[in-house]
Amino acid sequence: MQESPGDGLDATRDKAASGVKRLKAFTVTIAGSEREDGEEPYTWVVEASDITSAISKATDHHARSQEERVCDLELVPRHTFEGVPCANCGYHWNDLRTRESLHGAGEEEVTKMQL
Repeated sequence: MQESPGDGLDATRDKAASGVKRLKAFTVTIAGSEREDGEEPYTWVVEASDITSAISKATDHHARSQEERVCDLELVPRHTFEGVPCANCGYHWNDLRTRESLHGAGEEEVTKMQL
């Protein structure tokens, strides 16, 4: 059977052959020891291939940046999802995606706060 040029199978095969997984944006909210002082949890936007990888990446970053042990952190499922928070989400979030994925240039992290 011959494939038609517009069926997308060539692109799918090329992607599978290269072993490259497409990264997606995920929002992950983590509460650390700050919750004991009445502070809000931290929300991170990361790139990952799936939600499990996103949670792992955000948890690792949170533990390192806040100098906390992973076992002391709590995931906030209500604010953990695929995609980025909407413009009027009502909370701050930190964008850990690379500039390259956002704008096509550079590898440094971007921090973005939204209200």
